[in-house]
Order: sequence, then structure tokens, then C-alpha cells
Amino acid sequence: MSRPEVQAVVEGFLALVMDSIAKGERVELRRFGIWKLAIRKGRLLKTPDGRHDVVIPDRPRPVFVPAAEFCARLTEMNERKVPATE
Repeated sequence: MSRPEVQAVVEGFLALVMDSIAKGERVELRRFGIWKLAIRKGRLLKTPDGRHDVVIPDRPRPVFVPAAEFCARLTEMNERKVPATE
């Protein structure tokens, strides 16, 4: 595949993942991990002067949970002290 074709495939995949998570669906790639939507609980904060309360509502956030095989591979690389590429 050419570079533009690969870019289109990857961008299409990422758009599909983002759309699915936004709908509250769970996206799983076997042996890699899952993406899901979590709700961060709202809370009550006080302003620095202590005079006012600020309500922070519940809000959704995406979460990635790596698969056990993915974590094991990272641990193995760390034990062999393989440098991370940047």
C-alpha cells in the first residue's frame, strides 16, 4: 500500500474508534487492549478565597486498558532494558 492509502486506513480506523466510544460502545482489539467510555464523577470545589462553591459536573472520558499480553511484552522489554524509541 502507498503511504496515502495507509494514512487513510489509519485515520478511518481512529475515526471509527472515536465515534464508537462517543456512543458509549466498547472497542476491543484482541491481545492489544480495549477503549471504553468512563464517567468521571463530579465534585464540589471551593474557590481559593473560600467564599464560593464551584460545581464540577460528571463528565465522560475515554479510557484505554491494555491487554495482559501487551503488558507482559512491555515488562519483558523493560527487563531486557530495550531503549524506547522516540
